[in-house]
Amino acid sequence: MLFAIKGMYTNPYTPSQVAQAKAKNTGKSFANFLKPLASAVWHKDINHNHPASHDALPFTGSTRACFNIMRDSLKTNLFTPSSFITHHSVLNPMNLFRIRTQSHGAIPTHTYHFEDNMRNLYGDRLCTRCTNNTLGCETHAILECTFSKHLVSPPINTLRTLLSKAGNPFWDFLPMQEQISIILGNPPLSLPTKLHKAWTKTTLNEILPHISFLEALMYT
Repeated sequence: MLFAIKGMYTNPYTPSQVAQAKAKNTGKSFANFLKPLASAVWHKDINHNHPASHDALPFTGSTRACFNIMRDSLKTNLFTPSSFITHHSVLNPMNLFRIRTQSHGAIPTHTYHFEDNMRNLYGDRLCTRCTNNTLGCETHAILECTFSKHLVSPPINTLRTLLSKAGNPFWDFLPMQEQISIILGNPPLSLPTKLHKAWTKTTLNEILPHISFLEALMYT
């Protein structure tokens, strides 16, 4: 990472914003200068190893599944936290955070499975709560599984109404990739940026309680 950034920054002189900063703020100023450079390296790596053209293909691992959810919310500066984290609310977003980062112990594809001392393949981690013989990923658990999908019906009804009022495509016409992305805290792709903050404030109050209910059910 550092060598890649060094290659991008060829100016041998101190950046102007660093040179003009007060002595006590020099470190912070230089960090702010490096953030977009580091973000550019990360974006290049993501797009090379996990291109968007592969999003419609079956998942082969947790990393692909993670970018499938978060790709549309990745900002130019990856050091900027997602809005569901920075939104001030009495509700705890940790349950949502665990699902988004592929680290929820009750979802089969988020856990390490061992059979005969060998870790099984991502595609072998099937849902253990229904009889559909389906990959036990977060999309299945939230939108498809007969054991748990009823828990997100209330927030989905709210999202349907909000999408209609904002002039966005109807919920049922959205691809499943965008549906799961919206349920997990991202604004719709067609929503103007100036409305993102209001969207987050309105939808998280609906989404977070039901994600908590989902977690409680899956751990029973």
